[in-house]
Amino acid sequence: MDAFFLLIPFLSIPLYLWLSLEARESYLEEICVHYSDGTYRRPVSPVQQILRGKGSYLVQGKHLGRSFVVEYRYGWKHAAWQRFTNEPAPNEELEIRFPVIQKFWLRMIPQKEDETPEAEIKIGIPVIDDNYIIHSNQVKAAADFLTSSVALYHLQRLYFDRLEIYRGFLRVTFVKPAARSFTQYDLERSVDALASFADYYEAQMRLTVSVLTAHDGTVCPYCRCGLNAAAEAVVTCKHCGTILHESCWTENGQCTTWGCSA
Repeated sequence: MDAFFLLIPFLSIPLYLWLSLEARESYLEEICVHYSDGTYRRPVSPVQQILRGKGSYLVQGKHLGRSFVVEYRYGWKHAAWQRFTNEPAPNEELEIRFPVIQKFWLRMIPQKEDETPEAEIKIGIPVIDDNYIIHSNQVKAAADFLTSSVALYHLQRLYFDRLEIYRGFLRVTFVKPAARSFTQYDLERSVDALASFADYYEAQMRLTVSVLTAHDGTVCPYCRCGLNAAAEAVVTCKHCGTILHESCWTENGQCTTWGCSA
């Protein structure tokens, strides 16, 4: 009997983590009920999630004719087997992502008082400039796009911790959604705004006539990794001169420079 009581502390933590996983997955299923015809899946088994100290849960859906994925990521400071004496501390993120044909990299994160961001874009609209730090590899393209009334309308329907157009996806991240009472309504409103935002992004790309200046060739504009033509296969756009990894060009299906029709 004494041995059993000694085992209780060691058994309680895995049990807590298991129930914690189930609670998170139940939360995701609850807020995604509108997309119940979608597919729910765990990329990694619950046991492996507990042992690794992190995991994710995916929901696939479709809205306004566009496919999207909701990924709920959660983790602990350490893998379970390393942290028997630590208080469980889940880190949670919910990401919604829509595939897009990428024509420039864009990142927006909330403005914080103690930050002094470098190379920040100012678009001249206080409601955006005062609340977000904006970066892009094509400053004029990003500014022109974000100052359009349609893009602004959909942005103001969202409250996010990170928005990025990166590696062929429009991605929006919400940190600790359950703790912030992120509900089914919030998810559906966000999905609707993002689907429309993605549609407008691709529509503007098709309407743009002038080709903006290509980047300097040191960083791939698609994956944001360094370019080394001597060590890896690269492609140079014949129309505007933009240089990408060959694999990135293939993945995106075309040039990443705003206004380039190649």
